[in-house]
Amino acid sequence: MMGRATFDPALGAPQWPWPGLQVYVLTSHPTPADLPEEVTSAATASQLLELTRGGGFAGDVHLVGGPRTIHAFHQIDALDRLEVVVLPIPSGEGVPLSPACWLARDRGRRRSSRAV
Repeated sequence: MMGRATFDPALGAPQWPWPGLQVYVLTSHPTPADLPEEVTSAATASQLLELTRGGGFAGDVHLVGGPRTIHAFHQIDALDRLEVVVLPIPSGEGVPLSPACWLARDRGRRRSSRAV
């Protein structure tokens, strides 16, 4: 499962980066018609979550993306565990991964996170 900004670079790759894997893309824009059949997209995190539940998965689902994608799934309480991989690529001022409003909403809930 990933956001559109993470997914788009794969479209120009010489080889499809996820052969044999089901790929779910969170996007508010239409995806190209010539995508592999393993690609499914939806405009909201809730819709995408329902599509994955209908896919019969028995294990973990990996969420790959930036702050907007993570926040979308956090808002619907769909993150059981969050591991963060930080890629040191400077890109302006950046986007906060964990806005202060998340902390207020999560007060009293046990969450664990670990930087990888």
